[in-house]
Amino acid sequence: MSFNLSVDMKNKSISGTVDHQMKSLKQMNRVILDMQGVEIKDVNLVDNGTLTSLSFDKSTPDQDIGSSLEIALPEAYDAGKEFTIRVNYTTGKDSKALNWVEANEQNGQDYPLMFTQC
Repeated sequence: MSFNLSVDMKNKSISGTVDHQMKSLKQMNRVILDMQGVEIKDVNLVDNGTLTSLSFDKSTPDQDIGSSLEIALPEAYDAGKEFTIRVNYTTGKDSKALNWVEANEQNGQDYPLMFTQC
């Protein structure tokens, strides 16, 4: 995975892209990822610098386990096929893996702090 992110401390959100470099273990025509507290803007297949838009569906969120992001591939990929999927997203205030700490909540610190649990 590789990330290109912007952190907005004021609004307590992260936005950007994550590239998932993948290799199919068997024939497949979709990818399923887990997510929680994330707004998906778009999903693309990255091929030699060219982006191809992919269709996707999000499952109904479950408060304990989050939800799934199901991404349709443009065709069935055979075992061993390597490919990259780019997800463009923004986190929401209900992203459980992000922790935001204001400066006044820290002993003697001048700036807010954000950390993840993933």
